[in-house]
Amino acid sequence: IFSRGDDRCRRCRWGISTGIGLFHGLAKGGQKTSEDFFTGGRQMSALPVGLSLSASFMSAIQVLGVPAEAYRYGAKFLWMCLGQLLNTLLTAQLFLPVFYRLGLTSTYEVGTTGMGGAA
Repeated sequence: IFSRGDDRCRRCRWGISTGIGLFHGLAKGGQKTSEDFFTGGRQMSALPVGLSLSASFMSAIQVLGVPAEAYRYGAKFLWMCLGQLLNTLLTAQLFLPVFYRLGLTSTYEVGTTGMGGAA
């Protein structure tokens, strides 16, 4: 199914991705804690962290399936996509900055910070 050129391109892409990961993981000291992993050591603003979270929600299945669903179901499906976009924008504008300033990496931490009692 794939030609040698396709295989070379795929291996090159994997090699570049691996190189970037190794550079940031080893040359820069790596992540020491899970907080470093999830928030970049809190050295980045809320925008790149939010973009990273948004990108992680989109799976390969979604990338492949959304156009097929839109073709099959038409406007009904696009209304759902519009709702999801609105939800993402509101979450990014209202919740992420607050969570970031409070130093939270998960909604489950809200109950343990004294805001909602002991979890």
